[in-house]
Order: sequence, then structure tokens, then C-alpha cells
Amino acid sequence: MLGKILLGLSALSNLATLAGLWIAVISAPTSVQPRIAQVLLIAGAVCSIVLYLSFFWFVLQPRTSQPNAKHEKKWGAFRDPRWQLVRDHKFINESVDIDGKGFINCSFTNVRLFFHGTAPAEFREGCEFGDSLVIATDNPVAMFYTGLQKTFSSIPGARIEVVATDDKGRSLPYKFKIREIASPTDERP
Repeated sequence: MLGKILLGLSALSNLATLAGLWIAVISAPTSVQPRIAQVLLIAGAVCSIVLYLSFFWFVLQPRTSQPNAKHEKKWGAFRDPRWQLVRDHKFINESVDIDGKGFINCSFTNVRLFFHGTAPAEFREGCEFGDSLVIATDNPVAMFYTGLQKTFSSIPGARIEVVATDDKGRSLPYKFKIREIASPTDERP
């Protein structure tokens, strides 16, 4: 946008210089006309050169694209997470926002884990999961990925493997382990 504005100003400057030069020359006395023409020509040339240089600098300068800058800002929490630790809590019959949280020794029974996609979540040592666990999201990227998994897993005979990868496409080890909460009927005195 700025490039178009600078180019437009440069063209307008050239037209104004030519018009001013023509008006100054025809309206001035013949003895002054050459001097006015020189001053206007030099002023217009300097203005045009500055505007054209600004335009070319704007067009040719190396710059990072804004989508990448936005991308870095948006995904920064995933590259350098700052965990809000939740310890020794029993979540029962509730919805739990998990973005940016690290859960340690927590139990989840009949819960909806809600992922907004603003930061990663971590379930560490001692987390237990009981009946009726729902993982929900309102993040379009996560919804799309989940949709891909559902679509391709519905293909008869397809072997679907869900993996995390590094920036070179190499599979990363999956470290998350689930421990099931023992139901009351399973416990024996």
C-alpha cells in the first residue's frame, strides 16, 4: 500500500512540476522566465528524485513478511511455554480449560478438556483419567486436524498413525502416558 502511495505521489509531483514550470514560464516577463524555469525545474527534480528513491527503497528493501511475524507471535507460547502448574486437583463433572497449564497428580472424571489453541498443555506425573472424557476445541487449526484424522481413519483398511514431527519431518517420541482411575467396584478391601 505504501509503495502505491509513494508511486502516486511521485507521478503527481512530476505533473505538478511540469504544470508549474509551464505556468511560471508563460506568465513571467521574458527577462525572468529562464531563472524561474531553472528554479522550478531543480525543485521539481529534487522532489521527484526523493520520492522515487523512497518508492524503490520500499519496494526493494529486504523485509520479513507480516504473516510470518504474526505466526511467530501467535505460536510463541508453543515454542517457549510458560506453564501455570495445577497440582493434586480432582476435576469431576466440569469443563477444564487446558491451554498453558501443566497438570501434576490430577485426576479427571467426567470432564471436558477444552483446548483453545493459545498455548500447549501438559499432563505430567500421576495424572489419572476416569470415565467420560471429552476433548473439545474452538481452534480452527485443531478442528481441521481432527477432521483429517476422522476422515482418513474411516477409510477401510487404512492404517493411520498420528505422530508429532520436528521441523524436518522426523517423528518425535510420544511421552504421554494415561493411567486409568480405578472405579469403586474395582477396588477390593
